[in-house]
Amino acid sequence: MTHLVHYRDLLTPFACAVLVACSAPDTTAPNPANASDEPLAARSVTSASYTVTDLGVPAGFVNSVAYDVNDAGIVVGTISGGTEWRGFARLSGALVALTSTNTTSDALAVSNGSPVYVVGSVVENESTQPARWTIMGTSVGQAEILPNPGYGKAGGVNDQGDAVGGRTIWWNDEAVAPETVAPPGSFAQVALTDINNANHVVFNATGSASSLDRGFFRGTTGDPIELAPPADMPTYYTVVDNMSDPDDGFVYVVGKVQVDEITCFPAMWTIDLANNTATVTVHSGNVGSAWGVSNAGTFAGHQGQRWSSKAYAWPLAGGTIALPVPKGGKNPHVRGMSPDGKLIVGSGEFSRGTRHALLWSGNGP
Repeated sequence: MTHLVHYRDLLTPFACAVLVACSAPDTTAPNPANASDEPLAARSVTSASYTVTDLGVPAGFVNSVAYDVNDAGIVVGTISGGTEWRGFARLSGALVALTSTNTTSDALAVSNGSPVYVVGSVVENESTQPARWTIMGTSVGQAEILPNPGYGKAGGVNDQGDAVGGRTIWWNDEAVAPETVAPPGSFAQVALTDINNANHVVFNATGSASSLDRGFFRGTTGDPIELAPPADMPTYYTVVDNMSDPDDGFVYVVGKVQVDEITCFPAMWTIDLANNTATVTVHSGNVGSAWGVSNAGTFAGHQGQRWSSKAYAWPLAGGTIALPVPKGGKNPHVRGMSPDGKLIVGSGEFSRGTRHALLWSGNGP
């Protein structure tokens, strides 16, 4: 599972454009957050299908944002306050910082196996470096700094610990060198966003002669598949972020279709592995983006203007599930979904424009 860098979640309630920011390192043991967030964790609201829990903000911080979650309920994300930015993993109900005080970091994706892998970045000597942590039970290992051929973050990881970011695949095998993915066709650059357990990858390609940036899916055979908008939709570009594992011959990829400089819509592409083709589903009723998807094809995102966004899940069979927000919260953003579809994470806006990490729990697709 993966994530583009979403520090805009900590800075502004909603924007269609993806802002890329830098983050940070680790050489010391992680420390659990203060238990003062315990009362917040009990504040829940239920919809017909999902219950939402405010995961709170640890003492000494102002904001928390969740970017990913696995079937076991391990949530990863970033906490911030003042000049402090630190990645966290939620273990046994507590937000555990992945780096020590004054060491900037973020956590963008989590795997679904055992051991559990978390990827993101750390900052060392004012340089952002891609990082991978290994979790055994409730024990978090030191950050492993990944080779960095021109990109400072890892945003996607599979159950084998293979990670992606920028133009690089970091294989979790010391005998296998990192792979650099070449841009397809006339595109100049790529930014990999996810890798699944079949070693498929998705990426965004930019810098084409037409300036129509596109998301792509690369399988283990054949050329990458362009993830285009609907044929009848005038479009600036498409952006992809998250991807499922193969299910009955299909892979699901989520992101957005951008139709002009300010208007974008949640989208999911269904990849037919047998025929090497992609079809797209777009929810164009209101502006927004989709960032979470299950292996069964349920996907989730948020829609609405920055001052009135709402969170939703869309099952493959059709229909829309509205995701609730806790009392005192508004403008929720969805950022990830567990492979089984039972858990969704993101953030909501609370007092004075701060954001809290949110966890939605349900019955899955």
